[in-house]
Amino acid sequence: MILVADNLQILAPEIARAVAGGNPEPVARLAAACEAAGARALDVNSGPLSRDPEGGMRFLVRAARMGTGLPLWLDTANPRAMAAGLAECGGNAVMNGVSLSPDRLAAMLPLAREHGADLVGYALSEDGLVPPDAAGRLENAARLAEAASRAGVDPERLIFDPVVPPLAWADGAR
Repeated sequence: MILVADNLQILAPEIARAVAGGNPEPVARLAAACEAAGARALDVNSGPLSRDPEGGMRFLVRAARMGTGLPLWLDTANPRAMAAGLAECGGNAVMNGVSLSPDRLAAMLPLAREHGADLVGYALSEDGLVPPDAAGRLENAARLAEAASRAGVDPERLIFDPVVPPLAWADGAR
């Protein structure tokens, strides 16, 4: 198990202000605090940056690197922002992540191959829903591995997230 801090999100007001103002200090402080609390990796979530998503991701990566040397997990649905973050990391990052959604596969698998990046694969169905049982999630993981292999992504680079639904969700699956 890898403890990945999920605190560095553009939706957090302090982080949003840091990005908007070009001030890396709050991001660096948060990254250092996550490492001090025991994180072994840091999820960098650039979220829905509508203005300059590439620049925002590059800024977040540089700012996080000021506070920690932990591995970075780049978390964005925007392929251009992902590419910018991977380039800023020199390819030494984890892409977080991809599912069986055809659009996501088409956008993210080539980036994983091109940058030699590890890739988190969510065991979700094409429609983004969590299968109601472990067998369904395992089937989705196998299909995702097959798609990644067809796209030239080394299977050793895949990290599977079984997407265990929180108990608060109706029926435990959405």
